[in-house]
Amino acid sequence: IGQLHGGGGERTGNQRTSLAAMAAFAGLAMLPDADVIMVAFGTSDRGVLGHRGASHSFPVALVLGLLIAYVMQRYGWPVVRTAVMASAAIASHAVLDVLGEGGRGLPLLYPFSEMRFQSPVRIFPDAPRWPATLSGRGLTNIAIEMLVFSPLTIYALWPRLATSVTRL
Repeated sequence: IGQLHGGGGERTGNQRTSLAAMAAFAGLAMLPDADVIMVAFGTSDRGVLGHRGASHSFPVALVLGLLIAYVMQRYGWPVVRTAVMASAAIASHAVLDVLGEGGRGLPLLYPFSEMRFQSPVRIFPDAPRWPATLSGRGLTNIAIEMLVFSPLTIYALWPRLATSVTRL
């Protein structure tokens, strides 16, 4: 999504997306999991503020995308493109989480509905939380996700990779 957005200002045919912009959108894609901080401070894991709660909903992604676009316009980022891409980055997290094993589904339409959705197709194993992320199971999950997402990573980095190879 960061590669599609292009960063600040108007994109030209030969302008490369900054690594900072790609990192910012990657961070936005992980933002919904900030809900584990609420759980660490005592919020019920089963509640709407718990893990895989309201932060994983499409309306929340849209509101956050609009707020991010409002802030980033001060840095020259185009408002509409930033709102759409930031919302898409945040919402992509929920789309991928519904494809994960385990769990109780996600309230994708919160605050309009607390109904939880889960895909009948499960691609990703349920990832353990920190510090179990560094266990054998957690590292296996990371390897699977890296393999699945390697084509997108290569696409995002392709202009830089192509330039690096031609310099060799």
